[in-house]
Amino acid sequence: MPRAHPERDIQIKVASFLALMEMRGHLTYFHPPNGGSRGAREGANFKRMGVRAGVPDLCIMWVGGYGFIELKAPKGKLSKNQREYHGTLEKHGAQVRTASSLSEVKESLETWGCPGLPF
Repeated sequence: MPRAHPERDIQIKVASFLALMEMRGHLTYFHPPNGGSRGAREGANFKRMGVRAGVPDLCIMWVGGYGFIELKAPKGKLSKNQREYHGTLEKHGAQVRTASSLSEVKESLETWGCPGLPF
């Protein structure tokens, strides 16, 4: 039986929604590809290039604002690195939320004042 990937499935739904919002001119976004399996040499190179443990899954920007979203499966928990780095982002004025559904992402964007919502 194939293994379930709930966080990946949520991220694909959210990215599809964000792509539509971007196409309508409301925002832009990206996913820093921090995850995945890497060998020790490649991991060390990525670290020297600025890859940071705990960086949220999505950075979303619009005119006048930005925010970071960490996507988790419904019962998922933040790692220690994620909690620490999210705190660092917040200390520097960033908006950071953890979400486990597209509706939670939409709520965050609306709360943050992202244009084009509700959608």
